[in-house]
Amino acid sequence: MKKNSLKIFFKPQTEYGLSIVEFAIILPLFLLLLFAIIEFGVFMYDRALLTNATREGTRTGVLYGNSWVLTDPINGIYSFYNASCDIIKNEIKDKCQKSLVSFGSETLEDDDISIHWEGERLDETSGEIVTKNFTCANYTDVKSGDRIFVDVSYNFDFLFLSQILGGIPMQTQTVMRIE
Repeated sequence: MKKNSLKIFFKPQTEYGLSIVEFAIILPLFLLLLFAIIEFGVFMYDRALLTNATREGTRTGVLYGNSWVLTDPINGIYSFYNASCDIIKNEIKDKCQKSLVSFGSETLEDDDISIHWEGERLDETSGEIVTKNFTCANYTDVKSGDRIFVDVSYNFDFLFLSQILGGIPMQTQTVMRIE
């Protein structure tokens, strides 16, 4: 009886290297899973940040698009302020440049941000109400009640999984009604 109870505490001589082989097989899979979870978290963080930056830029265009702003509160002087495309794009880029986690050299550029407005106008020739689109070139005709569309596209580069997955394009769009 004593002889059998000792076998529980001692490994047979044929199993000494088995745990090293098991560890060598499991470790790469565990590390791949760990880095995939980390990179997915960074991807979701960047996605949320890009969406929020787009909302804030759109809100800038909504609140300050073609409006009178108090520029000198002491003297009560108002100035006409137009949230141009450059101001909206700079608002979005500022929010992204401060907090966006980018493992590649990709940064958010002006070409990645698209802005246009849509509103209903009276067609002078037919007398009917039609939907018109406005771009950055003719945005001065934007009125209260029109909708502003801001589209942002960004290519997310992974740190470790880029060899397997490459870059993943992120796109977000925000639509708000101008007040």
